[in-house]
Formats: sequence, structure tokens, C-alpha cells
Amino acid sequence: MTVLIGLLILGLLALLAFPLLLATAAIVLAVHLLLLPFKILGLGVKAGLGLAGALVKGCFLIAGILLAILVAIGLIPLVPLLLLGIGIYLLLRPSRAPLHPAR
Repeated sequence: MTVLIGLLILGLLALLAFPLLLATAAIVLAVHLLLLPFKILGLGVKAGLGLAGALVKGCFLIAGILLAILVAIGLIPLVPLLLLGIGIYLLLRPSRAPLHPAR
């Protein structure tokens, strides 16, 4: 008899808790749907920054390999002259197309 009363009380508690559980699930779903665009944006930013980081890492890797090759073949004293030549080229080249191209 007491088991039956206990089960009855448990059933009533479950019936009372069900609407609260349903409301909680609805609120959680609504919050997740509201935050979904920001999660997608975060994934895009994460992918973009990862790609930029991989690009920078690759550039440093290539520069390191080139420096190692120059050291190995003994041309390291020419690096300052090479950098100076690149700098002069960047300063003297035209920075943009002419406003009125020749016909």
C-alpha cells in the first residue's frame, strides 16, 4: 500500500515537473537559436585566423630555408646588399598606374 502511495506521489511530481522541463527546454533552444549566427561567425573568424597564421608560418618557414641555403653555400654576406636592392626597388617603382594612360 505504501509503495502504491509512493508511486502515486512520484507520478504527480513527474506531472508537475513536466511543464517546467518543457519550458526550460524551450528557453534553452531559443537562446541557442539566438546565438547561432555568432557561433557561425566565430567559426568563420577562427578559420580565417587559422589560415592567416598558416600563411605567416609558411612565409617564415620559406625565409628560414632560404637563409639556411645561403649560409650553406656561403652567400650570407650578400644578404644586406640584396635587402638594400629590394628596398631601393620598392622606393623607385611607380606606386600606382598613371591617371591618364597613353593611347
